[in-house]
Amino acid sequence: MFGISHTENTIVGNEYVRGVSGGERKRVSIAETLVTRASVIAFDNSTRGLDASTAVDYVRSMRILTDVTQSSTIATLYQAGEGIYKLLDRVLLIDEGRMIYNGPADEARAYFERLGFLAAPRQTTPDFLTSITDPGDRKIRPGGENRAPRTPEEREKAFRDSPEYAQLMHAVDHNMSIEKAQEIGMFKMAVRDEKKKRIPKASPYTVSYPEQIYYCTKGSSSIYTKFATVLVVSFVVSSLFYGEPQSSSGAFTRGGILFFSILFTGWLQLSEIMDALSGRTIIQRHREFAFYRPSAVSFARVVADLPLLFFIVVLESIIVYFLANLQRKAGQFFIYFLFVFITTINLTSFYRAVSALSRTFNEAIRFSVIGLNIAILFIGYVLPRQYMPSWFKWISYINA
Repeated sequence: MFGISHTENTIVGNEYVRGVSGGERKRVSIAETLVTRASVIAFDNSTRGLDASTAVDYVRSMRILTDVTQSSTIATLYQAGEGIYKLLDRVLLIDEGRMIYNGPADEARAYFERLGFLAAPRQTTPDFLTSITDPGDRKIRPGGENRAPRTPEEREKAFRDSPEYAQLMHAVDHNMSIEKAQEIGMFKMAVRDEKKKRIPKASPYTVSYPEQIYYCTKGSSSIYTKFATVLVVSFVVSSLFYGEPQSSSGAFTRGGILFFSILFTGWLQLSEIMDALSGRTIIQRHREFAFYRPSAVSFARVVADLPLLFFIVVLESIIVYFLANLQRKAGQFFIYFLFVFITTINLTSFYRAVSALSRTFNEAIRFSVIGLNIAILFIGYVLPRQYMPSWFKWISYINA
């Protein structure tokens, strides 16, 4: 429908991640709007930054959206060409805050020519209409100098006295008639029928909160890089501790591998900061579209993290624990796994909390790294508790 089927498996992208092109991204936004099934849709200067052909394709997609959903689409366009103008049903022309025309797009040119204005040779209709509001570009037909309205007030009065204005008011009265009121009632009933059971009538959402969490967990994320990183780093680092003596001389060294186990996942999960911040704009837009609540995304991320982090920690634990030749007893292994798993979840939640309180990525990464370094310093391995300053020793207790 919108000519973007070839981008089905391509991410949209942002200023950091390369994705679809600018025109395709705007058509993705139209498809996103289509899902809302809204009655009135507004686009503000949405063709800005697009070339002529891409702008025509974009407005053609808006035309398709309007026809398919039987909705009303309002758009302000930047330097619209004749190809774009022909796709419009109606046009509204405003001059210094005054409505000087509101009617069918194919009748606007003839209306202003009837008032005494002259279009330049090969001038497109959008440029002609724009020139009406510009004293420098506006041209008067020879012989019509005394008839053409010169000020915005005069052009507004001329429109109000015209048959086009009478047709406009007749259409407004028809839309407010009893038949239209019945159609509105049927529309409201259809909206209520689309909602799932136990959803309040005043709620803009169509599915329950648990279902919102469920659908938000469906977002796929690239986990291959994380698993490859865990696999390689676990083998490399744990091999450094291979063959350590089982005597007390290797006790401190084994403390290092235990410290690395919880520290490595803390470093690995720093990427959650970028994910939390880059999706903030999309989540806000989806909230305005009544797709889901932002809190549903937070819960969904936690639910989706549990199996992912579980398998990551399992992979790391098996490699590090046995290659470092720690005590090969089930009890000790599962205690080791439990502490690493809980620490990973806590650090991930900490990063997301900092991201939620930060305005930019620089702020989030700065405070997250500071918090991680404080945790490392006062965990009791780098600086034993008896050597900590008394006024900072309390951090080691809550850090445990």
